[in-house]
Amino acid sequence: LRAANIIQSCPMAVLKICTRLWYADHHNSKSYYERDTLEFHYGVVDEYRCNYFPANAYNSPILYALNSNPLETVKFVIDFINQVSQNYKNNPWQDDRVDEVTLQLPNGVTVNQLHSQFFWNAYRGTSSPVMPYLIQSVLMALEKFLLQCGKEFELSLVEKILLDILSNSKSSMLAAVIASVVIAYPDKFFNIACILFQSIEYISADNHRAISEISAMSVSSGKFPAFYQQVQYESNQLSHRKMTLEQICFNYQYIGVQGKSEANNQKNISTIYSIIDKLNENLQNKQEKSIEYEVLIARIDRRKNKPHIVSKKDNQVLVQFETQLAPEVKQTSEKFLEQAAGDMKYSHLYLWSRYKWERNEKADEAQYSRYEEHPLSALGEAIEISSAVKNRKVLMPMNEYIPRYVCSIMVRDFYDLLSSYDIEFCRDIIINTLRDVIYGTEPYVFGDGYEECLRASLVLYDKCDDWRDELAFLYLAILTDKREKASRYSWEILSELSFSDEESPIHEKLINKLVLLYIRYQPLHKKLCVENPTTWGQSMRSVIIPKLFQSMTDTTSILEDTEYLRLATTIESEDAVALLSIIPRHTTNDFYLKIIESIIPSLSQFLVEGRVEYNFTIRHTAYRYLAA
Repeated sequence: LRAANIIQSCPMAVLKICTRLWYADHHNSKSYYERDTLEFHYGVVDEYRCNYFPANAYNSPILYALNSNPLETVKFVIDFINQVSQNYKNNPWQDDRVDEVTLQLPNGVTVNQLHSQFFWNAYRGTSSPVMPYLIQSVLMALEKFLLQCGKEFELSLVEKILLDILSNSKSSMLAAVIASVVIAYPDKFFNIACILFQSIEYISADNHRAISEISAMSVSSGKFPAFYQQVQYESNQLSHRKMTLEQICFNYQYIGVQGKSEANNQKNISTIYSIIDKLNENLQNKQEKSIEYEVLIARIDRRKNKPHIVSKKDNQVLVQFETQLAPEVKQTSEKFLEQAAGDMKYSHLYLWSRYKWERNEKADEAQYSRYEEHPLSALGEAIEISSAVKNRKVLMPMNEYIPRYVCSIMVRDFYDLLSSYDIEFCRDIIINTLRDVIYGTEPYVFGDGYEECLRASLVLYDKCDDWRDELAFLYLAILTDKREKASRYSWEILSELSFSDEESPIHEKLINKLVLLYIRYQPLHKKLCVENPTTWGQSMRSVIIPKLFQSMTDTTSILEDTEYLRLATTIESEDAVALLSIIPRHTTNDFYLKIIESIIPSLSQFLVEGRVEYNFTIRHTAYRYLAA
């Protein structure tokens, strides 16, 4: 934001800098932590070096460059997204499937685009697995610019830009952005819509995108800077977010394109029928037919949907459409819908738990009254969900996260209402969540309830003395591994202990324990990292963390204060910041003051060097502590 004038005055120079800074050859890296990042799979700069979190249209220079030099910047974005998509496809370490979709352009030329659901959701920040925040920010900027163009610029010019993007795109990330513009202005871009309708995969992906819009609210919640909240909130509130490619395809056949003649709309309907017939033909020729796609093709076909008038009121008629399906397809579809309805029945609990954790006044709305008035009913449903997850009966990812949010709320706000069984259930959910992410058996996904469980675990540490040793170790694992995303964000949560004005004897003991553990075992953690340079991805944590825990368990000797002070002098660079951050900021404790004095040389060197690979958040924490 502060560099907006510079970007707008020389956009091409800025884009050249982006080219140099954004791409990274992680495969040739000898650094263990780079192999354990989302960015590794896409060949882009590590989030640790360039912080683009939370993803936002203003988080990169792209939006300003688009406004200053749109044609060259659009070309830059196309090349960038094509490259990172191909990098992901070529990466032997990624486990998620990427397919290929073929589209035919009006001039008869065909284009092949790499596609997956998480590619499609990238511009909305709802991908699972999570897309690097740099890529999300670039796509959000492109969408914001194109939506503005669609609203203000001449139709033929914008259509040419959209067609040019589709023509040169090799990734459905860009096709999804084009789809958003088409859905926002369906009466303007019928021709572009028809290109997208050729892919039943894209129509299906956009339906899933619309369902996942519920999770896009996370960044507009109260945990992020006000500016980002406002931008994301405005983006989430756009009316077309609830619409899909399927709906506008159906609307074209019944409502037509506004402003066009009856003859023109009939011609458009014939065009859509031809596309649908081609989709059917392609599906029938496949050896393995997808019931989902067969139902979806029937749903978008006016010829296979029989209208029924449901009600009439105030000159308005409610019409319901019944899709004509083959008996075996209809039976399978009904089973799927029944299962989907079962998943969606927890949507109110999901929303309430998110609002309640954030202390958002929306949690008090009438639709959530049963949870507000009887919070244990929320816990009862969370227990049901947990059982369903264990039995693999829950399909929607957001349902799997509900127990984490609900249990965190119960521990934080309603601990005195809990029975011994309830406490045990909540404790298991919270601690197992921390274990899974910290040990690397489950990837960190933004909004999955991990951070909420970490905050709630601090309450458990206060209440459940039998679990303090394991919780202390999990906190130690977080502090020793700040470069991994989950650890870095949760490290910030732990560092809040030193800034808290609330006096808690238990937390004072926790701080003292963490300080001693960190000084003693951080050197061992670094040694283990050096000894395991070839462990890739999440497996690295699954190797190192258990060894660290075993060493701590086997150690029975108690060090003298002088030995701790000696070890503190050996702590280097950002490791010194982590140690500093957990020491109470206004301490008068002689031992803590001596530790601070011993790490000042290393800390000063770290702050003065200003090397780009040191994360801004860690440097900011150091300055914040020293300023306090």
